Amino acid sequence: MKNRNRTFRVHACLLAPMLAGLLASPITRAAEGSPCGPGMSGSPKTIVFYTPAARIASAAELMPEHLSFLQAQMGKGVIQYAGPLVTGGAPTGRAVLVYNGAEASAVKAVVQTDPMVVGQVFNYQIDTWLECQRAPGS
Repeated sequence: MKNRNRTFRVHACLLAPMLAGLLASPITRAAEGSPCGPGMSGSPKTIVFYTPAARIASAAELMPEHLSFLQAQMGKGVIQYAGPLVTGGAPTGRAVLVYNGAEASAVKAVVQTDPMVVGQVFNYQIDTWLECQRAPGS
């Protein structure tokens, strides 16, 4: 029993700094009304996560159309970043796209025209993200 108490005290000592960091995290600050924190500014983005769907095997045949779609959306300023997730340099079959703005319904309408989504190569999930950066002059 004595060893258990010592182990608990050690774990509690290790957890205390982590909990303090969590309490000072951007998530907590967001709840307090300052999403990015002092000296920071933020702009809303919409993140789209692509995961393999039923026809993932046909990805190669739709890739030229998909790349044209991405280039067109980037040219319009709709998509800021896009790319596959990789492990050890090899694609995982998943991807992330960062859309400018936070209107999820507008992003969904665009995503639903992506040849990879239309062709059931990818499923998608849409989330809003606040991109925080150092404020000018900070």
